[in-house]
Amino acid sequence: MKSSPTVRSQLLLIDTCVVIEAHRLHVWESLLSQCHIVVPETVVGEAILVARGFDDISLRLEQQIEEGLFQSPSLEASALAIVFQRCPHFPGKIDPG
Repeated sequence: MKSSPTVRSQLLLIDTCVVIEAHRLHVWESLLSQCHIVVPETVVGEAILVARGFDDISLRLEQQIEEGLFQSPSLEASALAIVFQRCPHFPGKIDPG
């Protein structure tokens, strides 16, 4: 019997705190293996800077991007605004970063 391909959830992570907390809780690797993840370039850069303030968090985001484990496109704020328009129940507000 032929097995059907596994459909991976798609996640657009647009908040640095989510990336940091996933590392702090040791679930980042699991997310990478189970989901197709997109993290805007600005969020990756900010996560790297913020993580420097924590002794117990080690990020390998740049290497993971190079390995193709997740995507990190350069996105304009207007592109993220479209995401917010399509998600009207999002409780936050868009940050220029």
